[in-house]
Amino acid sequence: MSSFNAHTPEGALIRRKYRTEYFVLVVSSGMHTESFPAASHSPSPTARQAHASHLGTEYVFGEFRLYPARKLLMLGERQVLLGGRAFDLLVALVGRAGEVISHQELLSAVWPASVVEENGLRVHMSALRKILGENRDEPWIVTVPGRGYSFSRPVQLRTAAAVHEAGQPWTPPSGGAAGGIRITRLIGREALSTELAGRLAGARLLMLTGPGGIGKSVLALTHAREHRGRYADGVYSVDFATLQDAAMVNATVGTALGVSLQAGDPVAGICRALQGMRALLVFDNCEHVLQPVSDLAARITAACKETRVLATSREPFGITAEQVLRVPPLALPGQADRLDCADALAVPAIALFVERAAANSHRFVLTNDNLPTVVDLCRQLDGLPLAIELAAARVEALGVEGLTLRLNDMFGLLTRSRRLADARHAALDAMLDCSFRLLDEVERTVLRRVSVFYAPFSLEAAVVVCADADIEPAAVLDAVLALEDKSMLTLETEQGVPRYRCLNITRRYAAERLRQSEEAAEVARRHASHLHTVFLGARDGIVGRSLSQWQRQYGGLSADLLAALDWSFGLGGDVLLGVELCASVPLQVIELGMIGAFCDRVEQALDRLDGMADSSAKARSETRLACMWALATTHVSLSHERRAPIAARLARMSVEAVLPDERPLVLAAMCVAAFTLGDYARIGRLAGRALRDGEGRGYRADLSAQLTQVLADRWSALSLHFLGFHRRAREHAIKTLQSGLPSGSTQALGPISLRVSMGVVLSRIDWLEGAVDAALARVLQVVSVAEDEHPLGLAMALGLGLAPVALWRGDDALAHETVEKLDALARRHALSFWCDWARYLRAFLAPAGEAHDRETESPELGDAPPMMLELAATVRPGLVPKDLLAASTGTLWCGPEASRLLAERARAGGEAPAEVEAGLARAFVQAQTQGALSWELRCAMSLARLWEAGDRVDEAAALLGNVLARFDQGYDSTDLRQASALQDTLERRSGGHESR
Repeated sequence: MSSFNAHTPEGALIRRKYRTEYFVLVVSSGMHTESFPAASHSPSPTARQAHASHLGTEYVFGEFRLYPARKLLMLGERQVLLGGRAFDLLVALVGRAGEVISHQELLSAVWPASVVEENGLRVHMSALRKILGENRDEPWIVTVPGRGYSFSRPVQLRTAAAVHEAGQPWTPPSGGAAGGIRITRLIGREALSTELAGRLAGARLLMLTGPGGIGKSVLALTHAREHRGRYADGVYSVDFATLQDAAMVNATVGTALGVSLQAGDPVAGICRALQGMRALLVFDNCEHVLQPVSDLAARITAACKETRVLATSREPFGITAEQVLRVPPLALPGQADRLDCADALAVPAIALFVERAAANSHRFVLTNDNLPTVVDLCRQLDGLPLAIELAAARVEALGVEGLTLRLNDMFGLLTRSRRLADARHAALDAMLDCSFRLLDEVERTVLRRVSVFYAPFSLEAAVVVCADADIEPAAVLDAVLALEDKSMLTLETEQGVPRYRCLNITRRYAAERLRQSEEAAEVARRHASHLHTVFLGARDGIVGRSLSQWQRQYGGLSADLLAALDWSFGLGGDVLLGVELCASVPLQVIELGMIGAFCDRVEQALDRLDGMADSSAKARSETRLACMWALATTHVSLSHERRAPIAARLARMSVEAVLPDERPLVLAAMCVAAFTLGDYARIGRLAGRALRDGEGRGYRADLSAQLTQVLADRWSALSLHFLGFHRRAREHAIKTLQSGLPSGSTQALGPISLRVSMGVVLSRIDWLEGAVDAALARVLQVVSVAEDEHPLGLAMALGLGLAPVALWRGDDALAHETVEKLDALARRHALSFWCDWARYLRAFLAPAGEAHDRETESPELGDAPPMMLELAATVRPGLVPKDLLAASTGTLWCGPEASRLLAERARAGGEAPAEVEAGLARAFVQAQTQGALSWELRCAMSLARLWEAGDRVDEAAALLGNVLARFDQGYDSTDLRQASALQDTLERRSGGHESR
């Protein structure tokens, strides 16, 4: 076969003549050209011969074709996937077909630099036989005992030219591409791929832009491969990735087209060659040669109306004919999404990680246990395909957990062998180095400085942090816009307001360069000062707006806040600024999963305050910080020792002594602290003083005074209910709901709305007063409202509202469903208090005896919060020791039931009937005093059973019948069914007695 050189004039003529038959890939690093036949044409003999020089030797056996130089095995028109060792083993056997090759020769050929035992050879040989599909009657490979192996089937040796002259077209493997890019199955790009095809059908020039590693090249080359039938004159792809000399752009494209370029105007020759051609040009990785490639693309699209140009770059060309399609990261699950493995595999970023991890590690399987870690990992990698693939390659060595723990060293960790990829895609830092070098000095400086932002930031925020004597505000604005053009920042628009964000990987890269600079401390100071200003405005900005509206503007700043506080309290930071920043934070800014971390910083701020001189500013900061800590930890399980120091600070405060605008916060914090300890009487005293202070003004005073009054009514309702004064509690709850304050104003004190908190109280009161069905209907409505508001409100609705009502009704199915929902919610948002609450509730769902037998089902109630002990006494008294049960009697909402249970235990223990009756009578009177008809019913049943046993059937029937007659609903609840059955029994016995 004669040789062929694409760079000779003859080669150029052949390529020009047969240009309609090729899909051409040009790799600029070595000026290497690969030619692929177009979908609808058969290459001529001359073209086949031209193409053959790149195919090399071909071995044909059966329906298999083996191309050693290409690392390619074909079965008919399908590529057979082989591992590297198995492929080398097959080449060694086929190359000496019919000969016996010793074990040592094969080991030396396949593992030349390694010591491998014969067992390893046998394993690979077995795998190879399976791939070839051999059987015992007609083996491909024969084992010769004591000697080695032999390839036993006929093998035909051909040159590539002979193959094509015989009329067998060569189909490029689906994995082939330029520049080290592997064209693999596109995951999560279906819609984008369809949009690309549609837009390119009507546009002469389409630019795919996005940050490095986002998958632009794969998307472009996949389109070229799958749609080459559209282009009758072929597809030509030129990869500029490693082209060092911009002056060589035209020559590189000319080589791809097989065109001899004119010295004076080389572009004219390219345009003449393309005129009249229905062809696709793929210009890949243009960012570092942007100007010459954009000039060339502009000339081509102007002169060649049938030719299409598809380009990829980290920034657009910026020319008239260009349309831009931005390639986004792969989709990630939402923060609130609850996924199982099947759901997760439908999320593109997770699907890519799982596919690549499984390919790299036979031990990796996605399970419900490792799913949260995989989701967190993909989020940290921003859904960036390159980063996900690099991470997946480390799963075999580190495991998913180990990989996630080591992501702080992201750039040292996420690398791969440079044999497997071009230098740009061998490591994250190499990819970002390439992008960083393409920026001008101002852009680099601005990128370093905006790396202090974790959340999306506005242009105004960028100016505050980045502008200084060297860089004017206008230059900062220009740089931010340029960085977005160059895919170093992403643009997010919320209600028409543009905000910019660094992808996590880019931010970490830029932050490391900021850390190495001399300006790191000053930039951190500006960032902390900016946040302080933002939070002061946010505290006032919530009034008149819904919580969801407010959070859209100010939410998501937790990570920025923690970073600013860490700098402030760290070496070389600004302690005073840190204290002021910490004290300025509205609680709604703190994301649920970061409450613990924020409270740690509050404690740091309080420690720093203790070392400062006394002043009014210090006192105000201490008050606010202690109150914020108390409110933030309401839904966090903490030991008494951890809470004691803050409780001591709160005990020294007085609501009346603080400034009016701080009084709502102080009142709320003091009441929360007392509620956590079960000190309902203290709550009543605090709320009562606040109510008396506001008497005569109602809700007509300034907003702070109005908020204080609403809080006083709210906490009065809670206090009175838990102390057993349900009628008065209902009055305060209704008054709270009718306050008529401006929208969003009560949200300034916390994320749980009045509709939820007061709805929970009213539903509990409904049940206690005998409105059993109304209680269920109300609490289900409260849960529905809470589902549209805040997770903390939903936790309260489920844990303090729906679960108790379901348990009191005896509806185990609803109770089970509610507890599981609460547990999932608490785990998802790291709400440790509610996780514990769900654990206690789950124990209540099991029979009491069984729960005692299982430690996992019977948590130690001695460590439970007071509210849980009170609830346990009313639903699973068998779990509550006698001393704890006795502590629940007295003036508490559960007092009548606890007293009844103690009397029942006394009866079971052999106590005299008169003593038992006295105890039950006291419980009955207490229930009547509270207006708790449901407790009256239980007391009446206990007394009726006692009297029945003492042959006082008529009295028993009269008492129970009188209480039952006062119910007008709830007949399917356990208590009422049991009471009705007992009443029927008593009436039958009473009738029988009278007849005698």
